[in-house]
Amino acid sequence: MKSSLVRLSRDETARYVLHRLNLAGAAAFDIFTKTGLRAVYRYSDGIPRMINHVCENAMMLAAKRNIEKIDGDLVNETVKQGLITPVAPLTRKKPEKQIKIQKEAVSIQTIDNEPESDKFGFIDINELITVL
Repeated sequence: MKSSLVRLSRDETARYVLHRLNLAGAAAFDIFTKTGLRAVYRYSDGIPRMINHVCENAMMLAAKRNIEKIDGDLVNETVKQGLITPVAPLTRKKPEKQIKIQKEAVSIQTIDNEPESDKFGFIDINELITVL
């Protein structure tokens, strides 16, 4: 079974970072400033694995310099030092062929009259279309 994650939006990226900080047991969730979170999104292009990589390197640089708040300048510095290789932004619209395949997969599971999450783990077709 193959699965893939879609790229997160800027707001979703910020929520993802805060969620990860919470899971890690962070005492404060304002470690990243708004400009820091924007820079994380810019360099990761919303790819969860890259978000983790950018944040980890920014936090390590902040700890090394004894900085409590990670802003856009610090995230930019991690790129300048070569700690992060930015992801080239891609278009967010999926190719028409891929959308058609996803719609067919969801249609098939609807015909089978089984709940979406029980059989294939797909989201509802209306949710899928709004995401696209």
